[in-house]
Amino acid sequence: MSKILYTYFLVFLFSITANAQEKTIISFQTKNGKTMKLSLRQKDSALIYRLYNKDKVEMQYPKIPSISENKNFSFTYLNRFGGNINESTSVYRVEFFINNYRYSVFQSSYLGKNESGISVLNLNNSKVTEIKAVEKTVNGSLLYFKDNQLITVTEL
Repeated sequence: MSKILYTYFLVFLFSITANAQEKTIISFQTKNGKTMKLSLRQKDSALIYRLYNKDKVEMQYPKIPSISENKNFSFTYLNRFGGNINESTSVYRVEFFINNYRYSVFQSSYLGKNESGISVLNLNNSKVTEIKAVEKTVNGSLLYFKDNQLITVTEL
């Protein structure tokens, strides 16, 4: 069996048993009909990003999850609190890199407006593709990563 076929086979096996073995940190449907899920594997706290197209895994990072791969994820956040004149702002991002792309799962709140989604930055040409979430489908919060020391945390 070729290495590529073997890798896809392992990804398939992980995705079949994912629901029973994983804790979903955040999930949502995108406006283009896909589903994003960021999960922790229960047995070892390995972080897993998946993008589904219908019921098929379109993208998974890392391909073979392990706790040692958590070092490739980072969490950044900004919280600014204020009253009527100085509205509060919250921005949360979990990021990882694949080749020359930076992937960010984000949640933000500003002036009472919530926004979530996925942002992909091409590091070669600085082109950004943003995939917005359908806000009523957002379950969970990236704030989960603020204090648990599973990934690198940076306050902006």
